Amino acid sequence: MKFVLIVLLFFSTSLFCIDLNLSPSANLNAVFNLALISDSPSASIQNPAIINAGLEISTTYLFNMNELPLYNFHFGYRYLKLGFHFGSSILEHPFYREIINNITLNCEFRNFEAGGSVRHIFNEVAGYHSTSSLVFDGGFVWKNKHLQTAFSVKNFTKSKFENVELPIFYLWEMCYLVTEKSKISLGFEKQNQFDFSIKMGGRYDVFQQLTIYSGYQYQPNRIGVGLDFHLENYNLEYSIQTHQFLGITHYVTIGYAL
Repeated sequence: MKFVLIVLLFFSTSLFCIDLNLSPSANLNAVFNLALISDSPSASIQNPAIINAGLEISTTYLFNMNELPLYNFHFGYRYLKLGFHFGSSILEHPFYREIINNITLNCEFRNFEAGGSVRHIFNEVAGYHSTSSLVFDGGFVWKNKHLQTAFSVKNFTKSKFENVELPIFYLWEMCYLVTEKSKISLGFEKQNQFDFSIKMGGRYDVFQQLTIYSGYQYQPNRIGVGLDFHLENYNLEYSIQTHQFLGITHYVTIGYAL
């Protein structure tokens, strides 16, 4: 039944992956893309003003379906007050293929950071045709010693794909540093023509080699949990995310901190 539902989504719209704000890494999968709580280089996908230095690769089967593998690669680098990020995601299916490449630049101004990104989206449906489009995102972050807040807009230029306007996402998040070892975040995600989705997340550094992530999302109702194991500059992440109607999404990420 789940497979039939996904196939119907593919053929009812060629924008399947673009319509969804899919998680690009394991720890973001656990906290429903609350980017301020994460150290992942892939956080730039959610807000271009956030760039974390590092290198990571991730893989998952969406909703625990072997027919829907998703692969991600992300690289982030910072030099003085400037940041650069490159990311690539590939969604494979026997009838469908989608590749998204992303380039992000940001700059820090005292307590503020601002950034912008461009995404190239390539979409191919077997026996049909292939299409591509450019999408632009923008965002900012304000921070002090204990509090951070961020806002971003994905597709603020209202780009089109196959002559259909792509969805616009509005993302807001506030993150509070509770202790040196713990953070909590609250945020919302709003897609045009859809209701608000409210998110909550937390992380706790159990000790130097282990971090625990957990999150909850309302509309739709979902729960996420993740573990991040550290060894010097290397880390291994694993998380799960439930879904109100579909199966659990398991996510694995391997990273290297620069």
